[in-house]
Amino acid sequence: MDFSLLMQVRTAWNGFQQRHPKFLPFLQAARPRIVEGAVIEITVTSPDGTPLSSNLRVAAEDLQALALLADLAGKGV
Repeated sequence: MDFSLLMQVRTAWNGFQQRHPKFLPFLQAARPRIVEGAVIEITVTSPDGTPLSSNLRVAAEDLQALALLADLAGKGV
């Protein structure tokens, strides 16, 4: 992996955490609930108020990928 790209990702993630301090604790609280069969849903609401939502049901095969992403997020990449 390109070291400079890794540093850019780390800098961006650290800035994101500073601007949104409640997000990582939310993810940490949600992590034990993300098990096979759980539903993850996300809604994005544009400035004009129009929502766009999607969800996924977690499969057993998804758990390792989600755990790796959570570990990266927890370590600040």
